[in-house]
Amino acid sequence: MTVNLTFWDSSNSLLMNRTKYFSVNPGTSNTTEFNITIPLEWENEVRVVVELMNLTVSKWTEYLYTYPYVELKYPPDNSYLNSGTDIWFNLTVVSDTDLVNATLWGNFSGTWVENQTIPVTNNTEMGVRLNLSDGTYVWNYLVFDNSSHSNWADYNFTVIIDTTFPFYEMLQNLQTPLR
Repeated sequence: MTVNLTFWDSSNSLLMNRTKYFSVNPGTSNTTEFNITIPLEWENEVRVVVELMNLTVSKWTEYLYTYPYVELKYPPDNSYLNSGTDIWFNLTVVSDTDLVNATLWGNFSGTWVENQTIPVTNNTEMGVRLNLSDGTYVWNYLVFDNSSHSNWADYNFTVIIDTTFPFYEMLQNLQTPLR
């Protein structure tokens, strides 16, 4: 027996088509399960068409699983820090399932890499403290829940650290007056 599943979005665009073959013993009641991995982009509802022999069933369904929501807290995006290089990179995570950890990613060494992983608690602000030199840094957190689902904050944040005070030199004996 063949089961064909077709997934469509609300604008009637084809998202995925999968076929599953399995055997059925005549005269018996059979239940067969199979899993299909649904891409993260399908956060809203989709129409699933199930075709089984000569029977077609079409149903709109909503995927109820929600991924952790990651909010970067500090330093704010495009912030300019001019006092100190001991910087906290904070986040808050909200999730319907238990959280496992959050990993700070950034270009702190010049290359975009993971930096440090910390345990996280639902709806609690927490973070990682780094001692950084003057420079411009891009950062974000990748958070995992106990179902192995992960999510980033929607956007990377940028912070500029500049602790060097401006230098000026008094010019003396100017021949031409300033205007």
